[in-house]
Amino acid sequence: MKRTFTLLASTCLLVSVSAQQPQNGGFENWTASTIYMDALSYYGSGQQSYFATGAGNVYSVSSPVQGVLAAHLETVTNGTDTVTGMLLHGIPSGNSIDGGSAYTSQPDSLVFWANHDVMPGDTALCVVAFEKLNSIYGYGIGYMTGNSGSCVRYSFPISYQFPIAPDSIGLIISSSNLFSGIAIPGSTVEIDNIQLIGATQQVPNPYFEVWAPSIVNEPDGWATLNFANVYDGNYSVMQDNSAYMGSYDCMIETTVAEWGDTIGYITNGNFNGQNGPGGGMAVYQNPQKITGYYKYIPVGNDTALAGAWTHRWDVVGDSAVPYEEQLIWLPATNTWTYFEINLTYNQFPYPDTMAIAFASSNFENFVGINLGSQLFIDEVGVSYFPLGMDDHASSVVSVFPNPTTRFLNVRLENVAEGSNTINIYDATGQLVRSEKFSNASQSGFFTLEVSDMAAGTYIWKIQGTDSQSGTFVKE
Repeated sequence: MKRTFTLLASTCLLVSVSAQQPQNGGFENWTASTIYMDALSYYGSGQQSYFATGAGNVYSVSSPVQGVLAAHLETVTNGTDTVTGMLLHGIPSGNSIDGGSAYTSQPDSLVFWANHDVMPGDTALCVVAFEKLNSIYGYGIGYMTGNSGSCVRYSFPISYQFPIAPDSIGLIISSSNLFSGIAIPGSTVEIDNIQLIGATQQVPNPYFEVWAPSIVNEPDGWATLNFANVYDGNYSVMQDNSAYMGSYDCMIETTVAEWGDTIGYITNGNFNGQNGPGGGMAVYQNPQKITGYYKYIPVGNDTALAGAWTHRWDVVGDSAVPYEEQLIWLPATNTWTYFEINLTYNQFPYPDTMAIAFASSNFENFVGINLGSQLFIDEVGVSYFPLGMDDHASSVVSVFPNPTTRFLNVRLENVAEGSNTINIYDATGQLVRSEKFSNASQSGFFTLEVSDMAAGTYIWKIQGTDSQSGTFVKE
C-alpha cells in the first residue's frame, strides 16, 4: 500500500519535472554579503566558524558600558567540529607571540567588563601577554565561569618574571578554555572596555568600536571557499561576464587558501561531505544527467572536474545513504563547450538529494594541479528519468515539460527497436535539429538539450517503423 501511494504521488510530480533545476544554474544572480566580522587589530575565529557552520561566531553587539559597541564571542558546533569564539591580537606560538603590537609600559592589572553565560565545566578567558626579545615574560589572565546575569567589571593582576619594560604585547579573548582544551558549545561572552591599569599605553581598539567586515561576492544557491581568500582578495570563485547565455557565468580559479591548501571548488551543496560534497538540491525522481557549458584554460597539464552525488536520508538509520557518484574530467577548451555528467541509477527508492560540484584542477588524482588554472561554467541543468507509470499509460510518444526552456524529455512508446531519428522543424517547416538515438526496446526514454534554440513553436517527428509527431514550445 505504501509503495502504491508513493508511485501515485510521484506520477503526479511528473508534470513539474522542470522545477527540479539547480538554483541559479545560469549564474545570473550574485550577492555581495558580509560572511563574518573581526574587530579591527584582531584576528578572529569567524573564518573557521563560517567554514564549519555557515556563520561567524564573533560579532559586534550593543555596549552597556562604553561607547556604542561591544564584542560577542560564542563557542559553536556543527555536530562534528567545535569552534571556540576567539579574538587574538597576536598569535601565541610556544613561548612567544607572532604579531601583536609594540608596547613598552608595565601595567599592574587587567580590567574589563563582561556579560557571560559559560557552560558548566567551561571557562571563558581574557589574557594579556607581554614579550621581550621574542619571549613571553609577563601575563595577566582573566577567568569567567557561569552566568554573570549582567555586565560585570573584572580585575586581574599582571605578573612579570623581570622588572624590565616589554617590547610588545598580545591579547587573547575566548569563549572557552584554550588552556585546558575544553570547549562546550553554547558558551558565550560579551566583552568591552579593556583597560591596563598603571600604564598610559592601552591595547588596540579596547572598546571594540571599529570592526572589519569580510565581504565576498557569491553566486546565489552555491557554496564556495571564497572566505578562505578574504585576507588577500585572491578569490577562487568570481563573477564573469563572458557568459554562454545571459549576462554572467562563473569563473573558478585554482588559488591558495589562507591556511595554505590549494583550492578551486564550487558546489550547490556544502563541503562537509565525507565522500565528496554533501547536501545539495532536492530531487523527487532519479536524475539522468547534468548538463551545461564550460571553458577551461589550464596551467600546464592540469584538468578540471565536474561531479554529481546522489543520496537519500534514511530515517531509521538517521544517516544519508549514498546512491551514486559520477565524476568527469573537462579538458582544455577556449570556447564554450557542452558537457554531460551521465547518471545510471534508475530504480526505487529514489534519491532525495543531489549535490553538483565543479573544480578548476584535478583534485581527484592530484596530478598536474597548478595555480591559475581557470574553469568557466554556465547554464547548469538537470534532466530526469521518467517516473514509474501504470498499465494505463499512454501508448504514444510524449514530450515534457511543454513548454520548456532547457530540456525536452522524450518518452518513447511503440517506437521500433534499434536506430531511430528525431527531427525538429520550426514553424516554417525548416529542419533545425536532427538527432539519432538507439531504442533498446519499443519503450524508452531520452533527453534533448534545446537551450540554444530560439523561442517559438516547434514540430518534432520520429522517423522509424511507426512515425509519430507532435509539437512543443520553447520559451
